[in-house]
Amino acid sequence: MSKLTGKQWQERLETTGISTLEVWAIISDLIAKEEQLTTCRMQWSVAKSELAEMRDYYRWIPVSERLPEDTMIYDVAVAGYQYSWTGSCVFGKWIGESGKAILGVTHWKYRPQLPKESEEE
Repeated sequence: MSKLTGKQWQERLETTGISTLEVWAIISDLIAKEEQLTTCRMQWSVAKSELAEMRDYYRWIPVSERLPEDTMIYDVAVAGYQYSWTGSCVFGKWIGESGKAILGVTHWKYRPQLPKESEEE
């Protein structure tokens, strides 16, 4: 498609019945919409990144991959059980909240944080 001169554009506009002012209003609106779309794309990118980080943070981690670096309380999966336990990993050994050893831990994951109480409650 070849570029039109200003005069050619003006001639085409005259045949459509659209005023130059209306064309500029449409162009201005399109530019604004493009800016909104760019903002939405950036927000979407940030949200996708945050979601990926959360998924990675709360996934079940095989003990063969790595052990936790601190002694927080974690959810742990034990071979042969259909439910999770809670415990801490101390020097590579899993200890339950009762203080007894948990044997056969295959996976662990971070526990979700409790909801924050609002000031109104």
